Amino acid sequence: MQMLKRDNSTCNQKQTIKLHKYLYNKQIILGKGALSVVYKGIDESTKEIIAIKKIKKKSLTTEYMIDSLLNEIKLHREIQCENIVRMKDSFQTNDHIYIILEYCNSGSLRALMNNQKRFQEKDAIKIISQIILGLDALNSQNIIHRDLKPENILCHKQDGSLILKICDLGYSKMISTKDEMLQSSIGSLQYMDLHRLLGDRYSFKSDIFSLGIIFYELLFGEVPWKGSNLEEYRLLLITKPLIIPDQNISEATISFLKKALAISEDERMSWEEVKRHEIFHLRE
Repeated sequence: MQMLKRDNSTCNQKQTIKLHKYLYNKQIILGKGALSVVYKGIDESTKEIIAIKKIKKKSLTTEYMIDSLLNEIKLHREIQCENIVRMKDSFQTNDHIYIILEYCNSGSLRALMNNQKRFQEKDAIKIISQIILGLDALNSQNIIHRDLKPENILCHKQDGSLILKICDLGYSKMISTKDEMLQSSIGSLQYMDLHRLLGDRYSFKSDIFSLGIIFYELLFGEVPWKGSNLEEYRLLLITKPLIIPDQNISEATISFLKKALAISEDERMSWEEVKRHEIFHLRE
């Protein structure tokens, strides 16, 4: 893991930890994952609030876990986009690896959705428009995210505006060309398309399917297919057609959902079609 800088850290109080030029309190937790804890911290040199992702080395029990973490750090360093959470630094101590990230002050899109349940069509379009800008930055670098979901989109309020930022690039994969196909069955069940679910060959269009699921959920308060396990979800994708609830939404939005959520990649719209879709004339 030579790309990570080593830093000898000290603890200056019971609950306050000092790491190089960063401080955080062990009790102020922004989030927890299977392998990491994210704390709210501060950069002492600039007084900027930051997020500190702490990963216990002992939890990285396989080469795949190590590779995923190194991949996340590498991709974060290479991408600069307002709609992707910025990485500011990374280093390690004897027992932990730390990733210093941009702080987002309004939680995740999932928390926002849990609070609001359903969004007006124009508001939902404004949200996915920002996600699309983040995805476009990934696509421009031939990167497939592979775990796009509301939990992996953070919200930041600034000057009265809400900015959406894609995070968690651990499952992301850089491909050699936009025509290259992947086969790994990676991601979160109800946001995966059938190709990725089965480990069949898939492309960047897999992220378009996840985008369509998020858009559907913003509009209707639920996902279109609700399988509780892999086999049930697989059968639903194969046998249950997409149902658009009878609500007052535009034909453009219906068209976008149908094209984004086509089960077959061959029938799903391309990335260029996503960006120029007529739906975005409705967001003003």
